[in-house]
Amino acid sequence: INGWRSVWGQGDFPFLYVQLAPFKYGPTDPQFLLPQIWEAQTKVLAMKNPGMAVTTDIGNVSDIHPKNKQEVGRRLALWAMAQDYGRKDSIYSGPLYESHAVELDQIRIKFKHTGSGLASRDGKPLSWFTIAGEDKKFVPATAKIEGNSVLVSSSKVTSPVAVRFGWNQIA
Repeated sequence: INGWRSVWGQGDFPFLYVQLAPFKYGPTDPQFLLPQIWEAQTKVLAMKNPGMAVTTDIGNVSDIHPKNKQEVGRRLALWAMAQDYGRKDSIYSGPLYESHAVELDQIRIKFKHTGSGLASRDGKPLSWFTIAGEDKKFVPATAKIEGNSVLVSSSKVTSPVAVRFGWNQIA
């Protein structure tokens, strides 16, 4: 992004991008771990004027290109309308990590961009969360929504230090 901005000489112009879609990329390669790429893409949001359309919830692991291209475009348009055209009243992003705190044997994760509140997309219990103690061995966790936060725990971890969500390579 900085390279393009430098070459084009237009300052910190808006830069919108699409999160890499979930897909069966093949055998796990230490150089290509999908969750690490997602994490890097999320960190780009700390730059000036970026916007990211999340695709983890609309992708198809059997097809690298999400079929619902209209939704990808709509999500990019929402970012542009909010950031570049002053339409701050719209919800232009899904929930993004804001902070976390250890509360006894569980970790509370707070989110920004929660709109009217967090909800499970399919009405089912939350899944794909893992939690770890000092040994950094992640185990499946139970996660429940409380307001604009998610409380994560496991009976196998009494003193948690870390939580992950969707941190696995689809193979």
